[in-house]
Amino acid sequence: MRLHASRTRTTLSGLLTAGLMTVAAPVSAAEPAPVTQLRPAHLDRGADEALPHLDGSTIVDGDLRIPVRAGWFRLLGRSGDAYVVRASNPGGTAHVRIVRVRTDGSARVLGRGSRLYDGILSDEGDRVVAAWPARRGDTRVRVLDARTGRLVLSRLFGGDVAVLDAAGHRVLLGGSGPARTLWWDTERDRAQRVLGRTGYVADIRADRFATFTRPAELGGCSVVRSLSTPREVLWRSCRERVQAFAPGGRRLATFPIDLTGAAADVHVRRIHGGDLAHYRTGFFGRVRWETGSRLLLDTTRRGASAVVRCRLADCERASDVVAVEY
Repeated sequence: MRLHASRTRTTLSGLLTAGLMTVAAPVSAAEPAPVTQLRPAHLDRGADEALPHLDGSTIVDGDLRIPVRAGWFRLLGRSGDAYVVRASNPGGTAHVRIVRVRTDGSARVLGRGSRLYDGILSDEGDRVVAAWPARRGDTRVRVLDARTGRLVLSRLFGGDVAVLDAAGHRVLLGGSGPARTLWWDTERDRAQRVLGRTGYVADIRADRFATFTRPAELGGCSVVRSLSTPREVLWRSCRERVQAFAPGGRRLATFPIDLTGAAADVHVRRIHGGDLAHYRTGFFGRVRWETGSRLLLDTTRRGASAVVRCRLADCERASDVVAVEY
């Protein structure tokens, strides 16, 4: 399987809201897990990943295979009986399009723009939420109908704003300049601050979001909180950043916090700090949870690349091995 790297936007974090007091659970609350070295070419082949995914230039969902004609694309998810992708030229930075792909391979462009940031498909698959840079450093966030591309709602937000997640009529945004994490109620077009720090990853269904105390390159730490009780700190680390929350929010997958290139280490941790697993390879691409206990890792080592499925230290391949230049 070919790796598809998405563009990650780095935003600045701000200070805590005045008077905010929290007690953090240390990341070192348990003994470190032993290192599991992942060598894709040496792992047994298991079942294909259960989630809709990409196999080269083909969308795969169970027995369904849909070829996609695009230079570069990333699958956002399933939308009814179709699939939504973010497509662009090779390199992924210009002529960006949000496209709905039907099972017969036909496609409909939902939105486009040379400066379109990554789009998010809502949990229900009925809306796409995407951000465009606007004048004077502000950000325009648009909600599009995932079937027709019709503009549902548009709003201008001050500063740099990233779309973190969307479910129902709610969108979660992480912003800097000023630093904050926001709920945007798209039914009433009302924005409400969750916290005075910049959120960088979130999962609404898992009731989790993560922020930086300040930029990681300036010595910032990563903090996880509950969306329902954002004043309470659930997890904190000055060495690791969250990449993905497991369904239910009890586990998380992390990369090194000071990452400047590709990650060679991934940890699986309990939300209260226990180190459950530690994986190491040449480099990891996308990381996502297949279930609450099974992690999928795009893994590359010594010219061999594959999707690897791990349940703690028990790992297997969820794809064929592909030769890559590395």
